[in-house]
Amino acid sequence: AAKRDQSGSYQEVRRFQTDLFFKRTRSLSQHLSSETGQHLESTGQQVSRRFEFEISLDFSFLKQFNVQSETLAQNEDTLDQYLNGVDGLAASGAALQSFFDEVDRILADTEGFVQDTLGDFLNDVKAAFGVTDQEAVDFTAMVADEITSFFNDVDEFLQGSRQTFMAPSLFPTQPETEGVDAIEQALVA
Repeated sequence: AAKRDQSGSYQEVRRFQTDLFFKRTRSLSQHLSSETGQHLESTGQQVSRRFEFEISLDFSFLKQFNVQSETLAQNEDTLDQYLNGVDGLAASGAALQSFFDEVDRILADTEGFVQDTLGDFLNDVKAAFGVTDQEAVDFTAMVADEITSFFNDVDEFLQGSRQTFMAPSLFPTQPETEGVDAIEQALVA
């Protein structure tokens, strides 16, 4: 009986996680063109099915897909390419996890690229506008601090979200839409 209760509780947690995932995916799809929105929802269903079939995958798997989709949605062509990649790997949870991890790595490397590009840009500005060395150093430091702060905020949010979603106290015994709404509101705030 205890084993059956654990199994039922586990299934409820997975269902709750899947409901939260679908809600976030649908919300993002509404801000996209009809075609890209449908593609996102279709791919999201494949990712969710893989999550349901492979118990070794945890909620961060679904979260990676949503966060990456939100990040890439700034350019729908890039998002479509990403979704095509996910579609091609949907038959394997391990392949999808590797792909999501690689996309995370690439997105993290973006901060370094932005910092390097900023340095080159500011050198060009300095030469073009006759900015003094000290003014250029001060401005570069200020912008670099802001960029670092931004990426730290994003990283802190993602880490906090992962911890929040993995906390057992967040998963009620009966999944309800209210719980999904409350967590989503906490993330948006």
